[in-house]
Amino acid sequence: MLETFRKRTNNIAFTILILLIVAVMAMFGIDMSDRNGGAGRAAAFVNGEPITQAEFQQELQARLQQYQQILGAQYDERLIMQLRLPQQTLRQLIQYKLLAQQASQMGIVVPDEELASHIRSLPYFQVDGKFDASLYQRLPNKGFEERRQRERLQVMRLQDYLQKRIRLSPSEAQRNYNLSESKIELKFAAIDLAQLSKTVRPTPNEVAAVLGGDESKLREYYTAHTADFTRPGQAHLYQIRVGLPFQASDAKKKEALAKIESIKSRATAKNFAEIAKENSDDEYAKKGGDRGWVTEGTLGQSFETAIDSLAAGQLSGVVETSAGYFLLYVAEKQARHVTAFEDAKPKIAAELAKEQKQEAHQKERLTAWNQLLEKGTGLDSQLGANGIKVESTGEFSLGQGYLPKIGDSEAALDAVFQLTKLNQVVPKLISHSGKFYYIKLAKLNRPKPGTPAKWNEAENSVTAGVQNELLTKWIADLQNHARIKETLPFGDEGPAQL
Repeated sequence: MLETFRKRTNNIAFTILILLIVAVMAMFGIDMSDRNGGAGRAAAFVNGEPITQAEFQQELQARLQQYQQILGAQYDERLIMQLRLPQQTLRQLIQYKLLAQQASQMGIVVPDEELASHIRSLPYFQVDGKFDASLYQRLPNKGFEERRQRERLQVMRLQDYLQKRIRLSPSEAQRNYNLSESKIELKFAAIDLAQLSKTVRPTPNEVAAVLGGDESKLREYYTAHTADFTRPGQAHLYQIRVGLPFQASDAKKKEALAKIESIKSRATAKNFAEIAKENSDDEYAKKGGDRGWVTEGTLGQSFETAIDSLAAGQLSGVVETSAGYFLLYVAEKQARHVTAFEDAKPKIAAELAKEQKQEAHQKERLTAWNQLLEKGTGLDSQLGANGIKVESTGEFSLGQGYLPKIGDSEAALDAVFQLTKLNQVVPKLISHSGKFYYIKLAKLNRPKPGTPAKWNEAENSVTAGVQNELLTKWIADLQNHARIKETLPFGDEGPAQL
């Protein structure tokens, strides 16, 4: 097959391209030499309908040729691998197959005359701008190409059908023109109400009221915060290490094990520190192996197991880890302690009373400030008194779809669009990303009245964006509900089951 390709062209670059295609196919376990056999093997299934390996090969070959033409001398096969072109190609074929299936279900058909006209217009079947039938006749399997192009035309018709049904009204077009052309600047402050209430504390009477109230709430808190009422076990630990190099040989391991066994035979609780200074090869040796107090759950599993089995004053057996062999000595030990519910109740009541007091404080502050904003009164002085800085967004366009330094809050965007006068405030604090935002109009440059042509331009631009967004979501929904199985082994990613 490769020799046939070579005979058809004297173009060295094209020959190199074909070699690369063969290499890509070989890398992914695809046999190019058997086109008819390839037609029977599936690269993927979409709702039970196959995408054959021959179709995949043909599409991948076309994409490789496109990259060759675009990049020219800068073409590099490593780039193809980095772009994961085979994977992208198959996923695109799957998407086309899904859309073609939808088009067929909706009764969208492509007449043979239209298909023939479309094929004659394809650049790779033309010479000097005219259709060359001999190029088309050379195709190994014209049926694949005709089916592929018919599906493409079906998909184009389906997309055109859907897009024509997504339009903006004239008022929406004018609104979007104003959005895209307006330049504004905002003053704003990000308010963390929880931070403002951190210093608020309940009175003794408020704590007593919680303590004497609904006990189920106290017990619920106790259960949810068990770790807060648990003191982990601790041990005053000494250790001796005989280290092992990375990927140590069996001989090295045997030698190290013999050494630690010899040390173990001589070590006692009384002389452990002295022997550690002389024999341990870690950073604790100079301190006689003393690691100080270690906390349960902070060491490796082999250490945890050994320490759990030891009482104060006992030595462990040999402990093996990836870092080497160890002897452990527990000088002192404190068992884990869990505070009983009855003993924990006063602390729980104090914490719940504090939470309630702080939440009430936050609600009061939020209500009071929103009442001022509803009257059109700014909060600059109140915020300053609480150490909250009022900042500037800088000048920007509302059409960009987000507020600089604030984010893409729809509520904030909608509120800002209603501002018409300088120093006008948004009539309530806007909640976004865990904070509340105070927003005031600092500068406004409205566009000159737009012409119908300008509105039409804005309408076309925004409509195209809305169409693309809706189509993308619709296609994603199709994929989520489709039965899709990929069979080609794409490296670490592997075949996908969708």
